[in-house]
Amino acid sequence: MSTQESMGGRICTPAGVSRRFPIQIFLAGVALFSALQAQAQVHAQSPGKDSKDSDLKLELFDVQADRVDAMENRAALKIRIARGIDRISTGVDNYPKHRECFSCHHQAVPLFAFRSYQTPDSALFLFGEQSWGDQSERRERILDFTRKSLAREMSGLQADQELGGRGMTLGYALWTMSVGLADWGKTGDDLVQKAIDTQQADGRWRIHSVRPPAASSEMMATALVVSGLNHYEASIKDPAQHQRKVREIRKSIYRAVLWRSRQPEPVSTAPVSTEDLCGTLWLDYETASILEVLRFQAMMGPSRPEVGNFPESPESPELSDLAKPMVPYLSDSELEELLRFAGQGRTKELRDVLQKRQNLDGGWGYEPGRESDAYSTATALLFLVQTRDYKKARSYVTNPWFRNGLAYLIRTQKDDGSWHVSSIANPVQEYFDNGDPHETDQFLSMQATGWAVAVLASAYHNALFPLSAPARRLVGPP
Repeated sequence: MSTQESMGGRICTPAGVSRRFPIQIFLAGVALFSALQAQAQVHAQSPGKDSKDSDLKLELFDVQADRVDAMENRAALKIRIARGIDRISTGVDNYPKHRECFSCHHQAVPLFAFRSYQTPDSALFLFGEQSWGDQSERRERILDFTRKSLAREMSGLQADQELGGRGMTLGYALWTMSVGLADWGKTGDDLVQKAIDTQQADGRWRIHSVRPPAASSEMMATALVVSGLNHYEASIKDPAQHQRKVREIRKSIYRAVLWRSRQPEPVSTAPVSTEDLCGTLWLDYETASILEVLRFQAMMGPSRPEVGNFPESPESPELSDLAKPMVPYLSDSELEELLRFAGQGRTKELRDVLQKRQNLDGGWGYEPGRESDAYSTATALLFLVQTRDYKKARSYVTNPWFRNGLAYLIRTQKDDGSWHVSSIANPVQEYFDNGDPHETDQFLSMQATGWAVAVLASAYHNALFPLSAPARRLVGPP
């Protein structure tokens, strides 16, 4: 994924400024100066005092807006994002003082929040380069902690032994490496192999426990792992030299897609969790290109190319013997099953189901009929927005469901920048105080705060920050 895509594709470079319209340039400068003044006035507020809800007029969010009131509106939202970032940063910095184990709540999701809110007015951003701004050092610490923690745990496991948190921990670990734009290295190699070795016979990755509203969905765990596998494969510089690994990854992904195709489709009245729906949308997004290629090859008829028909090489002489027409990893009946699934086009229906579960207060609960919480609301908003075709998507801030969801998050943010989500599950870990707010709910609340900050940052930039790059199109060997 290019930086331009990850930042929404709206980047103005000096080369794009016309010299024929000096008055427009002058007016743009005046508007920018006014915006900076407004932002400075907002930042002058006491850090512990919330901006008034009336300061945030949702109808004014528009990346093209040059009105002073719209810019003041964005400046007020920026205050709320900054409070959330500060809250997350403190938690991230404190965590290694108490624990040595990788976690989704203090490494993975915070890193995604930091990436979602990259400094938009930096010179690096203007030239389309990746910048972590003042979070660069913290990013490195998160990635270093993640590598060391996972390497330590995996060193004590047999090949087919799962990580402590099973598929959910594995998925978030792979995703952390992806979101952090990390050099995969040996830890990444070992994680990918662990994913291949611990995939269940039916194609999913199982979870350790059910702890609603978070970490309770095998669909989400599988989507996380598949996303990581897609990124890892895309990072391989010379696939021809790594045919065996590429083949193992693709076989694993095809098995996951087949498992997905066999799951009952949720309807608006079914007791399927919000996390399940989000995971389903994400998995479909990650694997859409695979299904498109299958349909294309099927339409070509008998003369279609044979995917996976690898040439023999000294490194892997047996690959050509294992190759099968179209997909060497599936039987004919499994292939027909996937083709039927690919032709159903259920994504819009899934999105409609998730949207209709929005409560009257603008939020989402973890199941239909449950009261709204920040974790379910933030993830629903993000997955509805970021699993679309972001190159063609129009502004989503004008959609009523997004505005109402954003209003819910703005309304429920605490003075300290956090969101409080109450856990309704029996604890699976010994409690310790990391110094985060909300006592025994602090880990779930930390995770919810990370997702919520990412939503606010997305609205602030009025841009799409894809959860992951679209899966590469599989057009042939390797």
